[in-house]
Amino acid sequence: MEFIPAIDILHGQCVRLLQGDRQRVTVYHEDPLQIAHHWRDQGAKRLHIVNLDGAFGAANDNSAIVREIILSETLPVQLGGGIRTLDQARSWMDMGVSRIILGTIAIGTPALLDEMLTLFSPERIIVGLDARGGHIAIRGWEQVTSAQLLPTAQALQARGVLRIIYTDISRDGALTGPDLAGTRQLCEKTQLKIIASGGFANLDHLKALCQLPCANLEGAVLGKALYENKVSFMELSQLMKTME
Repeated sequence: MEFIPAIDILHGQCVRLLQGDRQRVTVYHEDPLQIAHHWRDQGAKRLHIVNLDGAFGAANDNSAIVREIILSETLPVQLGGGIRTLDQARSWMDMGVSRIILGTIAIGTPALLDEMLTLFSPERIIVGLDARGGHIAIRGWEQVTSAQLLPTAQALQARGVLRIIYTDISRDGALTGPDLAGTRQLCEKTQLKIIASGGFANLDHLKALCQLPCANLEGAVLGKALYENKVSFMELSQLMKTME
C-alpha cells in the first residue's frame, strides 16, 4: 500500500477544495515547491500533483510551477488537471512525469485515450474516476455525466487501462471517511489497480482501507488529513508495519 501526498495548485498556491468546489478553498502554502520538498523529507515515495487551474480550463495553468517541482524533485510525480491533448501528455512525460492522470478526455474522448494507451505505456496512464452520487464528473468535477462508476471502470479496463484513482467527490476534503464500499466493489468487479482518494481523516480510516480484502488495491492519495496534521508519515509507516 502506497500513501501519496496530494499537492493541488490553484493560482500558484497549494490549496485544498471542499468537495471539489473552487469557491470553498483553503490555502495551505504559498509555495508548492516547498511543500513538495516537505513531503519528500517526511518520507513520501511519490507526489500526486493536480493543476486545478488546468482542470477548470483557466489560462493560468501553473505549468511553470509544476515544471519546477518535476525538475527539482527526485520523487516520481503523477500529474493531473487539464491534460486533454496528445501534445500535452507527451510534453509532460518528456519532462519527467512518471504518470499522467486523465479525466475529462478518458470519459469524453475515448479515441484519444486509445491513442495514448497505444503510444505510451499503459503503466504511465492513470484514469481519474471522480464520482458524485455514483455518476462520473468531468471538467474539474463541475459537470456530472450520466456515466455510472462501475460500468465506466469496466469499460476502461476493456480498453486497456491498468490503473485508476477513485474519488467520491462528496467526501473529498470533508474528512468524513473514504467510500470503502465503492472502493471494494471496484476492486472485486475489475482487475484494475485501484488508488483510493477522498475523505481520509485519521489513521482508523486508513486502517479500514488497508483491511479491505482487495489484492488490487494499490494505495491512497492523502490531502487535508496530512495538511492538518491528522495523520503523519511516521504513523503511516507504523501502520504498514502492523499490516505486514
